[in-house]
Amino acid sequence: MTNNFLRYKSLPFRVLLGLLTLSFFSLQSSDAQSAAISIDGVFNDWISSLAIAQDPKESVSGIDILNLSVTNDREYIFIRIEADSEFDFSDDIVDHNIQLFIDTDNDVSTGSNRFSGLGADLIMDFSNRRVSFYNPNVTSISLNDISIRVAPTVTSKSFEFAIPRDVLPDGRNRLFTSSSVRFILANLDNNDRVPNNGSLVYNFDETRIQGYEVVDIQKQNTELVRIVAYNTLYNGLTVQARIPHYEKILKALNPDIIGYSECWDVEASQVKVLMDEWLPLNTNDGWYVEKQSDRGLITASRWEILDRWTNVPKQFPVLINLPEEYASDLLFTNAHLNCCGNESGRQDQADAYSSFITDAKTEGGDIDLPKNTPFVYAGDLNLVGFSQQLTTLISGDIQNTSTYGPPSMPDWDGTEVTDLISLHTDERFSFTWKDESSSFPPGKLDFMIYSDAVLSVDKSFILRTEEMSTARLALYGLDKNNTESASDHFPVTADFIVTKTVNSLENQLKSDIQISPNPASDQLKITFSSNGTRFVELMDNQGRVFKSSKYTGQELVLNTNELSPGIYFIRIQDKSNQVQMQKVIKH
Repeated sequence: MTNNFLRYKSLPFRVLLGLLTLSFFSLQSSDAQSAAISIDGVFNDWISSLAIAQDPKESVSGIDILNLSVTNDREYIFIRIEADSEFDFSDDIVDHNIQLFIDTDNDVSTGSNRFSGLGADLIMDFSNRRVSFYNPNVTSISLNDISIRVAPTVTSKSFEFAIPRDVLPDGRNRLFTSSSVRFILANLDNNDRVPNNGSLVYNFDETRIQGYEVVDIQKQNTELVRIVAYNTLYNGLTVQARIPHYEKILKALNPDIIGYSECWDVEASQVKVLMDEWLPLNTNDGWYVEKQSDRGLITASRWEILDRWTNVPKQFPVLINLPEEYASDLLFTNAHLNCCGNESGRQDQADAYSSFITDAKTEGGDIDLPKNTPFVYAGDLNLVGFSQQLTTLISGDIQNTSTYGPPSMPDWDGTEVTDLISLHTDERFSFTWKDESSSFPPGKLDFMIYSDAVLSVDKSFILRTEEMSTARLALYGLDKNNTESASDHFPVTADFIVTKTVNSLENQLKSDIQISPNPASDQLKITFSSNGTRFVELMDNQGRVFKSSKYTGQELVLNTNELSPGIYFIRIQDKSNQVQMQKVIKH
């Protein structure tokens, strides 16, 4: 206490007053609680008890900042920001000047004093992707230089990001040197800020939390259909120095269907040679491989490709002849949408695919699919701008109706399809692209979107070998540098459960079980047609279980008011081990 008093004794009276004012306004949010946060853009792990500073909705010009939340584990500090309208975290397609000011040493006398009572040692200028680090001189670096992990990559009202607690922004000095840090989030365009007065103080909580459960990358059984989406970074499959890395990755993943992109000058025949060598099928035909040259798209399948369509721009749909034990064929679309600032191009391509799916479900036109044929859409979608492009792909909300027709829900049951949220095998992150030379932080560019009316997911993951332990690498025959040596994208993998009785699924579910209301707000009521013992689970589209119950009776009520808005699934297993699933939407 004596040392602290001597340190502050020489400060001007106005600074001392600022410190007293700061402490008054900050104590309400100073209690910390460590938490396991997945940076996936879903937000359902941000529980209400975490430290938060709130700012009531105001009449301001531009973006109105609403909330700032903070938590930590032993490796990262996690931050969530919320606003009243959508903006782009790391670009300026929506005008804003939102910046985060962090006093990382909890010392008002160091760093920038733009805000009274706060010595900001780190200033994050989101739209310009710039960071100012004071120690004591100012070092200007990019967002990427502080190893930030952020989601989502499209415009949103809410973003979450993680910063390593041991990061050295200038390559020499630690960012976090105190057990307490202070925050102010401000939009400098309109002077809106949170908190309105003082700052949000956060004390690191060193309580150990449950570690991340690493994913076994092997497929659990042969009945699952494994699909992989992989951007090979400009002809990577023919670059001699990179081929050995691809070989190890493909042998470890062992896909049934894979969509490659950026195979600009790679021929389908070259990929077939590689697939037959790496993953021999011991059949007369070997792997079936076809190419659509528009975006360097190559699709390889263990099973025969029955048909293909080349008139969907930047996308390559093919119909795959699944084995006899499955109820139908499968429509797989390999996609590589326009990059970067081409917002109109990506929206046009999303419209075109939505129109294609509507055509597939109705008689006439270019394609007619039997009812309830499963379909999967995957690839490098380059979704780094407006969220409407993703909304169109999920909900069929076509924007250019004069060219592509009216909006139409894409799934067979008249609802949205599912954007599969996958995490890394060994870390709680969802990014699929990373480039150390870029000012853009890592982001989710590669997607897997599927018809959840007739498909469910056993597991999914993103492979990044650089995060894996030596023991786990050896288990799968991988090397530490495989994924980043192969490409700047990481392969996305999903194991799909293809319903064996596709045509009867909808009627069976509706006659046996009633779920209401759907969409739901505070609760879901599940009504069964007969008594019996059943195991009921409520999970998200990543397979994370939020509620489970062993129930005997005819009516079960599940409380859903704590769930974040989004798509969930009810999984019901009866005593004969028959499983039924139903998609539900939480508003």
